[in-house]
Amino acid sequence: MYRLLATVDPAELDAYCTDHVGALRDHDARTNGDLCQTLEVYLRCGGRPQEAASLLHTHRNTVLYRIERIEEILGINVRDPETQLILSIALRSLSMISDSIARANNASR
Repeated sequence: MYRLLATVDPAELDAYCTDHVGALRDHDARTNGDLCQTLEVYLRCGGRPQEAASLLHTHRNTVLYRIERIEEILGINVRDPETQLILSIALRSLSMISDSIARANNASR
């Protein structure tokens, strides 16, 4: 997937991320939260809250509460398979953008 995403124009990739997870990213920045991380782990665990809770070192109910908050903030149903795909692509794209910025900053030093 990363190889395919690497061929997309960075501005277009950033716009995609903003459209789909921008509100969540902004919420995390305002509240020093970790909802983006929770969502990423939850999706990588196939939507299994117990497994996500284990990886996040938190309680299953905490993961379920965070997923409810994510759904409220983004106005989506995280359990929908197409939505999960869209969110996974957006979150992985964010990771690529962040890595690219970090590499550029390191190269300029």
